[in-house]
Amino acid sequence: MTVLVLTDTGDLAADLIVLELQRRAIQYRRLNLDHFPDHLQIAYDPVSSSAVFLTESDEFCSDDVSVAWHRPTRPFVHKDPYIQRETQVFLRYLWREMAWAWVNDPTAVERANNKLWQLRIASEIGFHIPDTLVGNESSRVVGRLKPGPIIVKTIGGATIERDGARHDLYTQLIPLSELDAAAVRAAPCIFQEQVKPGPDVRVTVVGRQVFAAVIDAPAGYVDWRAAPRETVTYRPTDLPAELAERCLELCRIAKLSYGAFDFIRQPGGTYVFLEVNPCGQWGWIERATGQPITEAIVDILVSHEGGAW
Repeated sequence: MTVLVLTDTGDLAADLIVLELQRRAIQYRRLNLDHFPDHLQIAYDPVSSSAVFLTESDEFCSDDVSVAWHRPTRPFVHKDPYIQRETQVFLRYLWREMAWAWVNDPTAVERANNKLWQLRIASEIGFHIPDTLVGNESSRVVGRLKPGPIIVKTIGGATIERDGARHDLYTQLIPLSELDAAAVRAAPCIFQEQVKPGPDVRVTVVGRQVFAAVIDAPAGYVDWRAAPRETVTYRPTDLPAELAERCLELCRIAKLSYGAFDFIRQPGGTYVFLEVNPCGQWGWIERATGQPITEAIVDILVSHEGGAW
């Protein structure tokens, strides 16, 4: 068998997968998609539904690949909008035509990244979710979530690039009196009630395995990612069986072989669903807790269980 690792040159998660594949002496190939189109060429035949990939040091056919591990890379950006559009569209359509198994299937990832869809499905299968409104109409937010303060999150991701610089967009806690109606109208956001304080819990689903860890951060940080790194600690924890089954059920519905869930565990023991990231990093939590997440991912790659839902 051959495992294809689809990633980019700066992806540390891909490095973990490659090291484990090498440790097991499993044949693999790695395509760094940030090399496309200048240093990676692809030729796709729609009749045979196969593709040839040519790098500066390798050439192989899609028919040789049994399963692909995929983490979406940064969007391709080019000064020529035509080249940018055609490159992005070609890759998106190409992956849909490949016959190999996926961890995770890009089409499933695209749907699962939809925060609105996530919250609806989570509520339908019995997760506790915060009272939420999404959009750019501030008066309804004030009327629904008063007296506040409220949680404000981005819809499209936690980072943005401006003028070549990367900016983190952490979750914010804002008093309703400071909600800027003009700013809200200009860019829609996710608005939620502030849930009772409690630690964050990261739940990582790999196939049918569920790994859970408590994230302890200093008081006063709404988003633990904003806290100084040395002040945040991680420890394994056991999940209620019913909650673990719900995580597995959401992955089944979303057709995800891998998913990184974020919860708040309230003092009474209630777990409040925040989101699931189908491409979430895991190296940091594996290193801190000793949970064998990388091994579990390679296990499902080797067993061809990618996309088996």
